[in-house]
Amino acid sequence: RQPCLDGTCLPTSQFCNGGVDCRDGSDEFRKHCPESKPGLIITPDRIITPPWRIFRFLCIAPSDHYPEAIFVTDRKPVEQDPRYRVRRVNTTVLEVSAPDGLRNPSDSTEIECSIRTGDREVISITVEDRCGSDRLPCRNGVCLPSNVFCDGKRDCTDGSDELPNFCPELKPVSSGVRFSPSEQRVRPGQPIRLECSALKPDPRVQPIVEFGDGTPVEVDSQFRVEYEQPGRVVITLPQGSKVSWRRKTFRCYLPGGPFREAEVYIDKSCEVGQRRCDDGTCLFVGQFCDGKPDCPDGSDEMPKNCDVCDAITKKCETVDGKPPKISYFQEHWRCDGENDCGNGYDELRCENYTRVPGMDCGGPTLPCPGTQNLIIPIAYRCDGQADCPGGEDEVGCTQPTVLTQEQQQRKEVRRGGTLVLECEVLGVPPPVIIWRYNWGCLRDSTNGRARVEPVRSTRGCAASRSRLTITNFQEGDDGIYNCEGLSGVNRALSEDILAVLVD
Repeated sequence: RQPCLDGTCLPTSQFCNGGVDCRDGSDEFRKHCPESKPGLIITPDRIITPPWRIFRFLCIAPSDHYPEAIFVTDRKPVEQDPRYRVRRVNTTVLEVSAPDGLRNPSDSTEIECSIRTGDREVISITVEDRCGSDRLPCRNGVCLPSNVFCDGKRDCTDGSDELPNFCPELKPVSSGVRFSPSEQRVRPGQPIRLECSALKPDPRVQPIVEFGDGTPVEVDSQFRVEYEQPGRVVITLPQGSKVSWRRKTFRCYLPGGPFREAEVYIDKSCEVGQRRCDDGTCLFVGQFCDGKPDCPDGSDEMPKNCDVCDAITKKCETVDGKPPKISYFQEHWRCDGENDCGNGYDELRCENYTRVPGMDCGGPTLPCPGTQNLIIPIAYRCDGQADCPGGEDEVGCTQPTVLTQEQQQRKEVRRGGTLVLECEVLGVPPPVIIWRYNWGCLRDSTNGRARVEPVRSTRGCAASRSRLTITNFQEGDDGIYNCEGLSGVNRALSEDILAVLVD
């Protein structure tokens, strides 16, 4: 194997074989091929493309030569055409691309790459005819009469007939967009929704939405792309995806303007007290960042994963110089009358601890009826095993059930505004309620911007109710929120609540 100039290693057989295999074209440079004739390479030397499909080619010059690209017909530099992007990769490689592709057969052209020695090579670019005479394709594939293109009035539903890059008489749009939420994590089968809005809406132009590789989202039939109003587009996957994605990137932009990205993760959640390795394996939280690799890919010891917060699992700390016997405890073990950490850390400051404000639903311990001195931890209540002589601790138990939640599963919040969510979970004993953001911890929960507080339940001691308030809502707060009720080994999870940042 041999290295390309960019560090990539390829089989030796791919060097000096007449075809460009290194991304930077260095496998065909003279330093690797002393017997080859020095000269200019253009790869590929021909492109046949459907309308609106992104393409690129490379002009590769011998060492210490600077290739330039011009149109054969009028000898004008390619970089002056707004439909093209010209990027100098290094001193000998020039990359020419069309980020939006070309629109119709009349855009077919020839481009010449040349160097100071006079060497020149020509690439022919042919755009396929998908609509026939006197008709042109919109970006979504719909064919319309050619005279409605660049007339200042939007006729394509996606606005592609009025894109400034293709309409020289129109001023290019440089406004940015807001793409919300910028990150969301959902379970397989859960619907997905992304919204992109122009910061300065222009009725001539609609935002363009693509996957991270530049492919239009519209080409994937799973997704719906709807232009609800000028300057605003909504991407949905109504039925969700049964296939887990580690990450799928979307991007949105206005022609001539900067793009914003959004990332969607689809992943099955691990069991309570577990976290997922980068390869998808679930391990107990205590196995992460303990100095010993446990994930098959070793990701449990990577710094990026050691900074991740878990909404349920908390760390046992030293108390009065006494170290804990275990490293972690579960949030619903707090103030349950059982010393889980071994040094009492999880049972500190329980005097005023309550899951149901304003109600006497018992404390961390439970006296067994008919006995004088037998007191059991509330953790033993409804754990499936009788601890009181008469089994009273297992009577009247109900598993957690999300009783009420937000009627509207989509919340619009203005920048600087306040998001308020409430969740009520039925259960005996009253469940602990925790909140998740994108399946992790809440953002800014330590500086007071995100506040979680118990509120009085409508069911007395047979349920818990929690309120989440996020003030000064900002980009990065938008995403998926869930509440979860925990009691013993049982849990109940709410539906996803999508919080979207709007103007």
